[in-house]
Amino acid sequence: MNILLVRSRKRTDFNPVPHLGLGLLSAVLELNGHDVTVVDQLLFLGRGKHQPSIKRMMKEIKPDVIGFSIYTATYYESLKLIESVRPYGCPIMVGGPHPTLFCDEMSDLRCFDYIVKGEAEEIMPDLVENARTRPRPVIIEGKSADVNNLPLPDFTAFVNWRSITQYPLSTSRGCPFGCSFCSVKDVSSRRWRGRDVDECIDELLEAKKTYPLLRSVKIVDDCPTYDIERFKHFLREYSSRGIDLDMSIDNIRADSIDQEMVALARRARNSMICVGAEHGNEEVFNAIGKGEKLEDVSRAAELIKSGGLDLGACFIIGLPFDNLERTRDSIEFAKKMKADLIYWNMAHPMNGTKIMDWYRRNNARINDLKGYTSYDRHTLRTKNPVVETEDFTRSERKKAYFIAVVETGQYPARFSELFRLIVYSIRYRYVRGLKRALPELSRRILKGYDDTYSNPASGTWRS
Repeated sequence: MNILLVRSRKRTDFNPVPHLGLGLLSAVLELNGHDVTVVDQLLFLGRGKHQPSIKRMMKEIKPDVIGFSIYTATYYESLKLIESVRPYGCPIMVGGPHPTLFCDEMSDLRCFDYIVKGEAEEIMPDLVENARTRPRPVIIEGKSADVNNLPLPDFTAFVNWRSITQYPLSTSRGCPFGCSFCSVKDVSSRRWRGRDVDECIDELLEAKKTYPLLRSVKIVDDCPTYDIERFKHFLREYSSRGIDLDMSIDNIRADSIDQEMVALARRARNSMICVGAEHGNEEVFNAIGKGEKLEDVSRAAELIKSGGLDLGACFIIGLPFDNLERTRDSIEFAKKMKADLIYWNMAHPMNGTKIMDWYRRNNARINDLKGYTSYDRHTLRTKNPVVETEDFTRSERKKAYFIAVVETGQYPARFSELFRLIVYSIRYRYVRGLKRALPELSRRILKGYDDTYSNPASGTWRS
């Protein structure tokens, strides 16, 4: 069978890492004798006019089945593509985080035939071979995969695969922790499954041979340091076996960081470690249920900085019990951490998360979650938050974001930001911010450069 797999993207996306899930599905389906083509629109960033038309791909490939991986942020872009291919009459499947978390809502639509919840590698071969068009979508439960029994992802099935510069590596899957804002338990389960370290290293050595422009590796585990000694072993092997690629690591818990781990990460060409600080107010932080303390975050920050690495920190504005004044605690905590890069995220409650339950119990106003992303790429302007409460209104959340970005210097040196700085400082009556940031921002602009840059290893942006 001819299979077409698709991931759409938003106009504001900025990090062209190939979709690991579609790479794994490609390999699984190919082992079962199928021909697979993947259109990952994220690999065409900056090459808009060269991005293949899905309709043209339909005519060329004539797929027997089409599959779409959908994130909540790209819901509307994905739906538009799905509706454009529906007239071709072949079965259409949707999967990924959004269909997993919002399957009941999506089952009311009629433009696709199957909704796959959770992990799809184990069930996909039988599903595509028996697929047919249906009057309404059928929900298919995925199956937790044995990560040591999966083939290596095949990114050569991707259109434009030779442009891949960053390789997504999963050394484990799942997370046993229960953070209130996180939906990983429903997407890849709370059962942590570690891959064989030697197989991970062999995968990277093979990737270096296959992808000519490869220059970095992104560790995309849900919780890579759950077994910290195993992960240290991986870092040692990464260095000793000559991978020789820059590395970034997602989702590192502060309480798993020690001096040895930082040294090993630096030796493995990791220039930055980013920790989930989440919030600087102790009551708000404790309500998250991470099983950490703010002292763990402070200690990790000191270890990272003293170990010669850049420090990244993720904060969330608008968690349960948060308000404008308590966000100031996050700002002060971020300053004390002396982080080089700070993500100021807006709370985005997903189905199945504890914060969604909390918002509903407390009569919060929740807008359309679809098409929304919590992260605004370090600009002084943020979108309307999707949730608000009586003690933390939408306008107060936007003000909190503006103050946080100004106070911590997380904005680029652009004339558009200079304009926003003046307008929003007046709007929010935040004269201190204007006095603080205007001279520095003007100086940087007059020097003729924009010092917001892309870190090729992490795909992050910072000032």
